[in-house]
Amino acid sequence: MEQDNYLWLEEVESQLALDWVKEQNQRSQAELEQIPVFKPFQNAILSSLENNQKIPYGTRRDGNYFNFWQDKDHIKGVWRKAAFSDFVAGKPKWETLLDLDALNKHEQANWVLGGIDVLAPEHNKALVKLSPGGSDAGIIREFNLETNRFEKDGFNLPEAKNMVAWVNEQQIIVATDFGPSSLTDSGYPAQVKLWSRQKDLNNSQSLLTIPTSEMGLFTFRLEQGEQSYTGVTRCVDFFHHRTYILIGQQLIELPLPEQHDIQGLFNDHLLVSLKTDWLEFKQADLVALPMASLLSKQPEPTLVYRPSGKAAIQRITPAKNVLYLELLENVSSRLLGLDKSWHATDLTPQANLSLSVIDASEEDDSVLVKAEGFLLPESLFLLAPNQQPKILYQLAPQFDQSNLQVQQHWVNSKDGTQVPYFLIAQKDLLLDSNTPTILYGYGGFEIALKPSYLAHAGKTWLAQGGAYAIANIRGGGEFGPAWHQAALTHHRQRAYDDFFAVAEDLINRKVTQPKHLGAMGGSNGGLLMGVCLTQRPELFNAINILVPLLDMKRFHLLLAGASWMAEYGNPDIAEDWAVIKTYSPYQNLVENRNYPKVLLRTSTKDDRVHPAHARKLAAKMAEFGHPFFYYENIEGGHAGAADLKQSAYTKAMDFAYFWHRLGHK
Repeated sequence: MEQDNYLWLEEVESQLALDWVKEQNQRSQAELEQIPVFKPFQNAILSSLENNQKIPYGTRRDGNYFNFWQDKDHIKGVWRKAAFSDFVAGKPKWETLLDLDALNKHEQANWVLGGIDVLAPEHNKALVKLSPGGSDAGIIREFNLETNRFEKDGFNLPEAKNMVAWVNEQQIIVATDFGPSSLTDSGYPAQVKLWSRQKDLNNSQSLLTIPTSEMGLFTFRLEQGEQSYTGVTRCVDFFHHRTYILIGQQLIELPLPEQHDIQGLFNDHLLVSLKTDWLEFKQADLVALPMASLLSKQPEPTLVYRPSGKAAIQRITPAKNVLYLELLENVSSRLLGLDKSWHATDLTPQANLSLSVIDASEEDDSVLVKAEGFLLPESLFLLAPNQQPKILYQLAPQFDQSNLQVQQHWVNSKDGTQVPYFLIAQKDLLLDSNTPTILYGYGGFEIALKPSYLAHAGKTWLAQGGAYAIANIRGGGEFGPAWHQAALTHHRQRAYDDFFAVAEDLINRKVTQPKHLGAMGGSNGGLLMGVCLTQRPELFNAINILVPLLDMKRFHLLLAGASWMAEYGNPDIAEDWAVIKTYSPYQNLVENRNYPKVLLRTSTKDDRVHPAHARKLAAKMAEFGHPFFYYENIEGGHAGAADLKQSAYTKAMDFAYFWHRLGHK
């Protein structure tokens, strides 16, 4: 095994590592900021991010509408509410509940909102997660919605990867760092306790402890009207779960297959998506089980919906009498409304849109739905069965799309599987192989790349005449569990072959050629970019590698990495490593090969994917004499930025880099 000379870069905030980071940042920023389009791109993106003409997405409770809002005057954001009737009328009178900018100024902190869990059905208290700089770890503070203040003596937890859920006003369940052996190898809680108000947490009743080799414990609460259940998901690994419901002071395990996802509560039935065949049901089916049957260990499942082979259920949202189902068919959205007999009505407001349910009402069965397309700015619809869709908000275009078009193409991958991709380009695109083109990909963890408005690419890249492509490769969730599982562990190379096939199709169609073709992806998509660099460098002249996994020999030892072995395999097992070593970018980078000048971008505060992945590949490239750009944001978590200005800066850096490398010269 080759010696690893850069283990010292795994010490996240050691002075030696941070000095190296600052040196690389200074060098790369000086060059990237001098690219002529950088400043115009930065200004355009910042104006988009700070534009007050944004839709205030949120949640309804007791006739009010709650929203978290960021703009140029509220960089970190405000949590606020207005009467829902005023919101629907387009004239909300906002009342500020929590001002993060004011809080940070008062506490001289850098809190980023990590989540808000409001107690139902009382809606008078909330558990607020605040993270320093945007990391996954954070503190928990109890917030009083009647006084709009934090409860000094409430349910408060110090910084950790805290998992909490309400049981009632006097109790919550807590999974956190309780000391030695209370965290898994992935860094997630291995123990959950029942915590009563004014009691000592450490001496509270332990509900469940799991082996540290498992992924972790994650709390949840299911609610519909007056009915609620508090529970715990025991993640054996990323895709194998065991579900428990709290009854009294005991967790009851539900008799479900380990490969399932809980989708919600409807009519006192638990809604479950199956990731494998179970009883008489098929993989990808949505089933409903009476809670009473589950708690008595005698499940009585019924089929709610079975998607076709080219479709995937994305999300389920229950209302009072209607179950809303988001469906993806050939990577285009449909919205179905199901009654309590599971009869489906198509409620799709328009074709060829990407739809996402924002909030459903338990009072009148109405639902708020976000709609957008690559070239269509966001709209917010109010939908209800047997009623005409009502557009509440519709954003003005942020760029001129009149001469742009979206096309979906299919290409045969190496093994003959048909893979779709979208191409967004000029209507009068010359097929002369000279169009600067960015190809974006992800391909992992059953995450689908749905059409979304290209506000930032539109104002920058597309406005300059570039083309933008999105590859829906295996490993994602575009066509359900089977599409994801086709690229798991020993079959990982299929995802990369799919991406290469799309790149080659763009070249064969004469949209572009390697000197004008770039690739972009983050996290698992950053691993994809590393594979592009080391396996097919001749295909690309620019590769943007964002918050990536790259050292696949040690990924399971760094931060949350152990939790991803179900996706990639275990590099400590010889059979798995024999496959992983064929694509692990850090191990496959060599000295005597021509590589494009990449841009590696990560975050010091990313406590999910360790910044050492990007650091170590950059250091190895420097050792071998390969040119590269490197930028590491000192804060920002896995998203890479902690506020709007940081986001504008880093996004401008990405697009300026691509134009510098791929644009006409």
